[in-house]
Amino acid sequence: MITANFYEYHDQICIDIDGDSEELHDFNAVLKKTLKDELLKISDSCRGIRESTDSMYIEITPYDDEARADINRLLNVYINIYTELEEQYPEYIKFE
Repeated sequence: MITANFYEYHDQICIDIDGDSEELHDFNAVLKKTLKDELLKISDSCRGIRESTDSMYIEITPYDDEARADINRLLNVYINIYTELEEQYPEYIKFE
């Protein structure tokens, strides 16, 4: 089961994608890598990136309101993707 959790904590935006499923493994790996790469392009304040075989946790501290807006727009795309995946494959993914 894949769980995807996007939330704010103090001034940070946090992304926690954990778990895996055989059926969605390749797709989930591409999503995580693309998300990380895009966030690093937008924000030089990405820190706390931790990854293991089946999980990724990122903390982002936007350096200004414009960066926060850019990051939120990007995350909305991924939130929509994970929401759609959850609707199509509820047995493999849970979006929180």
